[in-house]
Amino acid sequence: MRSAANLHSNVMVVEMRPGKLAKFGLDHATLKADNPALIACCISGYGSNGPLAQTAGHDLNYIALSGALELMRDSNDEPLQPQNVLADYAGGGYLAVIGILAALAARSTTGKGQEIDVGMLDGSLLTLADHFSAPLNGIGRVSDWRSTLGGGFPNYRCYRCSDRKFLAVAALEKHFCETLLRGLNLSHLLDKFDSGEHNASVIEILTNKFAEKPREHWLNLFDGKDVCVTPVLEMTEVAENPQVRARELVVEQFGVRQIAPAPRFSETPASIRSAPAQPGVHNRQVLKELGYEEKSIEPIFARDSGATRLPRAAGTGRFQRCGCEAPKLMTAESIIWCSPFSDEAADTAVGPCPRVRRSPRASWLEDLLQPPLNHQPQEL
Repeated sequence: MRSAANLHSNVMVVEMRPGKLAKFGLDHATLKADNPALIACCISGYGSNGPLAQTAGHDLNYIALSGALELMRDSNDEPLQPQNVLADYAGGGYLAVIGILAALAARSTTGKGQEIDVGMLDGSLLTLADHFSAPLNGIGRVSDWRSTLGGGFPNYRCYRCSDRKFLAVAALEKHFCETLLRGLNLSHLLDKFDSGEHNASVIEILTNKFAEKPREHWLNLFDGKDVCVTPVLEMTEVAENPQVRARELVVEQFGVRQIAPAPRFSETPASIRSAPAQPGVHNRQVLKELGYEEKSIEPIFARDSGATRLPRAAGTGRFQRCGCEAPKLMTAESIIWCSPFSDEAADTAVGPCPRVRRSPRASWLEDLLQPPLNHQPQEL
């Protein structure tokens, strides 16, 4: 496995606590000896150093430490619990993509790969960099402005309609606000937007107004007008939205409905060229890369009512089998591969071990580093 990774990998993405792979000789410092061009992107909650580097956490913990929840408060001034988008996807996923692309660009000049240290706390802070410019420099109080675009402005918030569906009103600039109030026959309220001291009363008026009619009524009223009013769509409604359909943002390929690739390139357009890989589809390829000959691979795929003992491959180390009889392979690089290796067998429990019901390709290292309780391998 180690030699295969060294010879064929451009980028390795790691989603584990810092230092885990070093225990198995799979860290970037070790692998780059054979493949100096290898790029390793290591994503963790708090980054590779500091007092929290080895501490468990989730999206909510990272954005709590980032200060983001100070900006996300409800009407009782209590922090909201948003979906795991800010840290997991923006602070972790997108930052990792940016880092990998930058490392690839650097490698085109230097010829060398590198390790990328992505902390989801780091990424959350970076996403909030603009918001931090004032408090970091002692300018004003966050409490004075945090609610402005967080529901404090009457013309920048969501309103419930009579059918219990919502509208997003973002008529922030004055000319948009004028159009909004004119359409609602509430033009007399425009002067109350200047100081902000009437925000609560104006919000109440608009709340009552939008509650009089269903969402579709308001959408028809403002259709074709530059007013920044849109429906708050449920996820099941998104695919049928005219703008989404016109841009073909939801596509069906290989029998699977999915979000289309983005962004769009004029010269090298992106496309979905293959169906998602099924568990086990690459098992033969991986075993060959590990050093197995075809005659040794065949018995691994043979159906067996019990556990199948894997043959020793050239250059590999000892084998292990756990007490529940689910077979394991430990190579010289201390990698345990879960079995059964075939899709057909993966759907059939071979003993009580929960590993046999999971994709070997996707979960082997996770299982190795985070073994189930009472799951003790025994040497054969």
